[in-house]
Amino acid sequence: MIRELLLPFDFSDNSKTALHFAMSLQQKLKAHMSLIHTLEVPYDFASRQEENKKAMEKQARAQLKALVEELYQTTTSADELNLDMHILEGEVSEGILRATRQYAADLVLMPTMGASGLKRFFLGSRTADVIHKSVKPVLVIPPKADFGKVKNLVFATSLKDKDIALLESVDDLAGKLGLGIVIAHIKEEETKDFELKWRGMKDFAEEKIFQADVSYYSSNYDDYFEGIEHYLGKNPGSLLVMRRSARSTIKDLFRKSHTEDMAYHANVPMLVF
Repeated sequence: MIRELLLPFDFSDNSKTALHFAMSLQQKLKAHMSLIHTLEVPYDFASRQEENKKAMEKQARAQLKALVEELYQTTTSADELNLDMHILEGEVSEGILRATRQYAADLVLMPTMGASGLKRFFLGSRTADVIHKSVKPVLVIPPKADFGKVKNLVFATSLKDKDIALLESVDDLAGKLGLGIVIAHIKEEETKDFELKWRGMKDFAEEKIFQADVSYYSSNYDDYFEGIEHYLGKNPGSLLVMRRSARSTIKDLFRKSHTEDMAYHANVPMLVF
């Protein structure tokens, strides 16, 4: 059940796009949203440090006030706005993770920059850091994302048991948003047990998915990303859903993964469970 949303906001064009996306999502879910702005105060002498902090906080509060006024003037559903705004201090990604706990967020919404292709390696970015460390689902919202155009949740599965268990959560979300589900599997190589696992996934879906219409897509590609990108290019209106890879050591945080690369697709929002 998603009742609390958390959206970091830095007043950039990308965060404004993400805010409108988030507001549409919020209204569908009938959820509350916390908008957070994090101040990274540059180091200075102690006296000037406090002065800088106060000046930055004053400016941020004025910008947030102006933002609220703009929302009420330009949003047709302003009466349905249900959000709070908070100013935090410290490193941005750690502030987001701390706020996730503090405000009991069920879903973290992350604006991101986009890229020219799927294979942009972005470990070390704030978005990647939050994806890695958050214990809650993270929805990455690229600059061109438009909630009004989303038609399907595309669940990219590797046919593992944890993917199958996640289907009920995907179905619940799709039902609340009025979206269909596409269960998609890209095969980089044939395996002996593929047909058995694929059949098991379908059987489970037919038994457990009841809130959303479900369809299936499977294809062979030498490169995983090319396979997903081909599907997304042919099927506009997709919101990609992936499962966060298990991370057991610090070293794992610096390895390239499908989930990390997909987060930089320029048009397609991505939800990481």
